Amino acid sequence: MPPYRIQTTSGGGGGAASNNDWIRADITAAEWTKHDPDGTATSITNVAGINKCTVGTDNNGKLEGCTFYREVLMADGSSLDHADSPITFRGSIHLPAIGWATSDGGSGGGDDRPPVATSVYVTMGLMSDPENLPIPADVLGIGIDSKTLGYRNYRRMTYNTSTSAPTGAISDSTSALTSINEADATAGNHSANRMDFTFVIERNEVSSDTGINIANNPVSRWILYRTRYDNGDAYGSLQSLVPNQKWGRTRTSKLYVWISIGRSASVGTAQDLDFDCYYNVQALDGDTNPSGRTPLT
Repeated sequence: MPPYRIQTTSGGGGGAASNNDWIRADITAAEWTKHDPDGTATSITNVAGINKCTVGTDNNGKLEGCTFYREVLMADGSSLDHADSPITFRGSIHLPAIGWATSDGGSGGGDDRPPVATSVYVTMGLMSDPENLPIPADVLGIGIDSKTLGYRNYRRMTYNTSTSAPTGAISDSTSALTSINEADATAGNHSANRMDFTFVIERNEVSSDTGINIANNPVSRWILYRTRYDNGDAYGSLQSLVPNQKWGRTRTSKLYVWISIGRSASVGTAQDLDFDCYYNVQALDGDTNPSGRTPLT
């Protein structure tokens, strides 16, 4: 049985189990649930496939803003058990109308959704326990933050490796992307506003049961990502991070795709945001070995 595409309904794709196309996220579709206790996101729409909203002024990183999520389902509509089935998640985030400016202030442009240097972020990934938002025990994702330093965006990774009861603590790892200078702008590289990424949930038979961790529970040891400019040029080479995110601390019987938006710093003016997200989930068939395949004899 080949790797298969998960989910078969509108807002999450369709087609046969062998169809591995990317799924475009429409957060206004009925399959998506919104967690937004503080009203971070308002005026939420989807126009020609682009998600649009207005993001408030409060600092609400670490999944404390507005998070949309939907369950990952198998082709027959059943939940996905990842206890012994390696899962590959691929995501793509694009902020198509972001503003930009050069580091010396000589030029700028874009549609200012959001404007440059406004600390608006969009992150995406997987979690297993959305009922514990804003602190799910099993969560991993990455995305783009329109930070304030040097007219450049930041990479933001969200994860939870804490072992403290009841559900650990969310961590954000950030790193500055390149400043935009006049030479970049002349070459058409106005903003590093696209990110593609991949991570795997796999068997792990060497972990202990420290704190809320379950012995031998699944793990995501790495996440690979590449950022691109608005014209599609690669910002740099493929990058890797090592979150060592444990899974199964709440359950292994379900997984959820999530998209989170908010502000990484308190800013005095609400900002409009356009974001376009795609994802692809693949799983190997079961059995009792890390590859999910019948072992050689």
